Amino acid sequence: MTIAALNMKFLRILLLILFAGANAHSEVVVTGASEKKTFSSEQLAMHLSDALTREFPNEQGTFRVTLLRPQAPTSIPEGPIEVSLKGLPTTTLRSRVMLKYELKINGQLIKAESIPTEIQLMKEVLVSTRRLNRGESLSYADFSLEIKDVMGLHQPPLDPASDLSIYEINYTLMHGKILTNRSIRKKPVVDRGDIVDGWIKRGLLQINLKVEVMEEAAPGQLVRVKNIRTKKYMRGVVQDENSIVIP
Repeated sequence: MTIAALNMKFLRILLLILFAGANAHSEVVVTGASEKKTFSSEQLAMHLSDALTREFPNEQGTFRVTLLRPQAPTSIPEGPIEVSLKGLPTTTLRSRVMLKYELKINGQLIKAESIPTEIQLMKEVLVSTRRLNRGESLSYADFSLEIKDVMGLHQPPLDPASDLSIYEINYTLMHGKILTNRSIRKKPVVDRGDIVDGWIKRGLLQINLKVEVMEEAAPGQLVRVKNIRTKKYMRGVVQDENSIVIP
């Protein structure tokens, strides 16, 4: 084989090596790019909302988190995203709170920080469709079922599945307001002057006597009564319109 032929063979081998190396470098860049994705503030807020909803199942609602300091989009690896909350308040959440979270991808910690947030707790509630005055009986016809933020309420909203027929308005409720537990009271079933059965329980022994009710009261409430025979005053718990248990 001549020197020229050897040189040509060497050049061909060198070109093949260079071409293969170029291809290999190109695949690494493409593969590396495909393993990254963008994680936005909106996505973080969504994951924080889901995490809060999981942490507080007893609230029976859906949390919505708004970041008060939006962050620039972050490049993260491909894989399942896990956002967990750390150091949550042991008492009731406030509408504005610092949330400490950890961001993990494929179980690997990517980021951990505390951020200022605004929180909403969205629930189905009963909203008054007219002004309701103290002493009025409750009816579903006077309310609409709506999804509202209840974080700012001082009292929990009444469960929409409650039996409204046993309640009346305790404090005036204006049009468009959420019905809370504080807004209502059970309807009185005994009134001042009513004569009912009083039951005194001592172990297995039950003593029945007639008592006069001294004030109106609803089931479960403590009420003052007077023994008709002895004129002695006592206190008992209202069971229904006919009976009071005296402890």
